[in-house]
Amino acid sequence: TGKLLTTEEAARIGLINYAVPREDLDAKVMEIAGAIANGAGRAIQLTKRGGVTVPEDMYQAMLDESRKIGVFGHGYTYTGHPVGAAVANKVIEIYERDDIVGHVKTLVPTFEGRLAKLADHPLVGEARGRGLLGAVEMVADKTTKRPFDPKMLVGAKVNALCQKHGVVLRNLTDAIGICPPLIITEDQLNDMFDKIELAIDEAEAWINQEGLRAA
Repeated sequence: TGKLLTTEEAARIGLINYAVPREDLDAKVMEIAGAIANGAGRAIQLTKRGGVTVPEDMYQAMLDESRKIGVFGHGYTYTGHPVGAAVANKVIEIYERDDIVGHVKTLVPTFEGRLAKLADHPLVGEARGRGLLGAVEMVADKTTKRPFDPKMLVGAKVNALCQKHGVVLRNLTDAIGICPPLIITEDQLNDMFDKIELAIDEAEAWINQEGLRAA
């Protein structure tokens, strides 16, 4: 179509080589940060490292324009730090050595299957995701997808119940995000979903007890 596609989270959804074959898309630009900085997000990266990969034609276009002004005018907050570069190189080495992307691909059927199963729960309006990246959205009415009043904090309740059972997630309003570590095993993955199911069951009982659907 001639449109430029930018993507991220390539490792988490089991992809490599700057392409998104499961969606039949070709990503030309890829943002990279947390996965090469030995962390799972901006808040908990052990070192700071980020970058953007671009194809050769885009690189040459930027290079040509930069020659006109005598400098490649760009920069990142943590550009060029030797510690960050060393950590990133080591992380990439481990990804390749342990075939992390290949490992993620073996887990995708289990993850997506267990995620889809959650969609059958009476409290769940939608369960969506790709690879090891998913979300479960709670609704007051499963048929119409009517949401709960945000003041009821249903998503926060589900999140708290998950944490009670040892699963650390986060909620975005009434949806909970599920992003397990890329090195998780299949047994650990099933244990995680067992606990999430238990938390949602307990949230359903709480909602019925408090009469929140009628509110």
